[in-house]
Amino acid sequence: EMLDFAIRDEYFALAEYEIIMEQFNVDSPFSNISEAEQHHIDLLVPLFSEYQLPMPEDTSKVEIPETLKEVYQMGVQAEIDNIKMYEFFLEQPDLPADVKDVFGKLMNASYNHLNAFQTELDK
Repeated sequence: EMLDFAIRDEYFALAEYEIIMEQFNVDSPFSNISEAEQHHIDLLVPLFSEYQLPMPEDTSKVEIPETLKEVYQMGVQAEIDNIKMYEFFLEQPDLPADVKDVFGKLMNASYNHLNAFQTELDK
């Protein structure tokens, strides 16, 4: 269930950033973060095979705020929420080492993304 939630979150973020880049005709920081989201998906996919879990489809439906400032605010909040989610996941007993490793990497990436969005918001 945690893996399912994590990959759906990554699918959503990737779709969101691609639409933001197109809608606002911006690159930074979204192109780097978008690449990171794809990498996160690539880290999660093998875990579904490893634990013989069905691979969820990407059914992301994205609505984008009207201004870049709102987009950055949304990004800050989304990364704060992701960090809390991964902290919760990592507290679970009997979490397999490979899953724990991936969740730790994803949480660290959320800290980096949070900093990127906060930097843009502070400009």
